[in-house]
Amino acid sequence: MAMIFITHDIGLVAGIADRIMVMQNGVAVEQDVADRVLDHPQHDYTKHLLRAVPHFTAGQSVRAAEEGKPARDPIVTVDDLVVRFPVGKGWLKPKGAIHAVDGVSFDLVPGETLAIVGESGCGKSTTARALLGLNSVTRGRIVAGTGHSKRPVQMVFQDPFASLNPRLNVEALLAEPAIANGQRLDDALRKRMAFLLDRVGLPQDALTRYPHQFSGGQRQRLCIARALMLNPDVVVLDEAVSALDVSVQARVLDLLIDLQKEFGLAYLFISHDMAVVERIAHRIAVMFAGQVVEIGDARLVLSEPQHSYTKRLIAAVPAVERRRQHFTVDMTGAVAGAAPWL
Repeated sequence: MAMIFITHDIGLVAGIADRIMVMQNGVAVEQDVADRVLDHPQHDYTKHLLRAVPHFTAGQSVRAAEEGKPARDPIVTVDDLVVRFPVGKGWLKPKGAIHAVDGVSFDLVPGETLAIVGESGCGKSTTARALLGLNSVTRGRIVAGTGHSKRPVQMVFQDPFASLNPRLNVEALLAEPAIANGQRLDDALRKRMAFLLDRVGLPQDALTRYPHQFSGGQRQRLCIARALMLNPDVVVLDEAVSALDVSVQARVLDLLIDLQKEFGLAYLFISHDMAVVERIAHRIAVMFAGQVVEIGDARLVLSEPQHSYTKRLIAAVPAVERRRQHFTVDMTGAVAGAAPWL
């Protein structure tokens, strides 16, 4: 079978492709066997893409924690969170339930990024949606805010097109959370829109355009700008940079870091990309089958993983240096007693 594999993940390309075509503005600027393109790029745009690839360094590139600040109370506390989804129809109750999240606990302080990593279906997004009240909590406790905070928790969803109303232009989309919060569409609000559009790398004329007129990566940047409109205390980022090419991804990560430093934002950063997590996270929680199997300082988790599942995730990180490799993850015995069904 022949395959055309379209992606912006160059590390993944290195592990699967025989030949590579690099496109820019609708033109194929370079095309050759994979090794030649990756090791000896000829076009300036190819060189630019390769320079922008985030390289996973097993914890050596983790952000340094800010020192000299007094310890602060958690702005989010999650204690023994359990989320189950009923399945099947019984006589008086459902026949069973999917254990999406099972006994998850963590806290988050202002100015900190906690990354939740794991494979698809491990419960990362369900945990985040429970934090925002979008999923019902079966058991456990979620406390958000410090008692004096009135700024909201905002979320950037994984699918930007599904989270943007196609009937509204960008100005209306960005104004929506502010208007819902009691603000007016005035000059100050428009200045805020212009500022955020510039920070996420979109032109000012984007305000009059509609979601379908943007690429997937541009729509994701719109979602990030919208989430920041109210200057929230906590931002939940669910695969927020997964739709961006590597050069734009780097700029958006820098934006998120700068805004966090400026406003003391707390981020719950959900991702499967360990290189991106390494760049932005202060702490990391590793989830498997609805449970947190390891949590701790990002540098220690990435450089000295303790759990076998964490070790396998790190070993399977795609990289430009790995060519035509196939990775398998042994799912047996990762979480004692874990069962998706009851």
